[in-house]
Amino acid sequence: EVFKLKADVSEDENTALYYNALALDCLSEFGTEDIFFSQEELSNVSRKFYNIGDYNNAIKYGDLFVNKWYKSDSRDSLILILQKDILGASYRELNQYDSCAQCYQFIAENAEQFLKNREPELRIPMWQALSKGRIGAIQAKWKMWDEALSNLQEYKDVSLHFKDTANIITALTDLGESLDRKSVV
Repeated sequence: EVFKLKADVSEDENTALYYNALALDCLSEFGTEDIFFSQEELSNVSRKFYNIGDYNNAIKYGDLFVNKWYKSDSRDSLILILQKDILGASYRELNQYDSCAQCYQFIAENAEQFLKNREPELRIPMWQALSKGRIGAIQAKWKMWDEALSNLQEYKDVSLHFKDTANIITALTDLGESLDRKSVV
């Protein structure tokens, strides 16, 4: 509890992250982290580790969140989808493409079911397209050109349709890199 309180009053984000991680580690030894940490807080610890480039800890605390999410009676499905995105991105940064693809495949397959009551309907196709785009980038690394280009094209088209600037940039970058990689082969 002391570590959690220290994190809550800390003005420095890295100090708060450090104490939240300590609190989670201590509380998980007793199986009591659910008492002090909401699903959102668990996910935030993972996200903050991702933001500072500590991908192994982002995965460690992301997996802790996912395990607790499935055991919980009150589940926030949007946070699960966001956490799967963080996990997928962390695996991608560590070149663990099989695990990355599994996270994004989960989002592609479950976005509609999990987000239908949380996200505006227009965002569900964007989540599905983003996931396919991430999978497409991995398929390009594996030289699965037809599947890769199809998934990346869909990601680009949906991003353009919804005028989602960040996803347009990512989709075009991934598509360009994949086309460049294909032309070299």
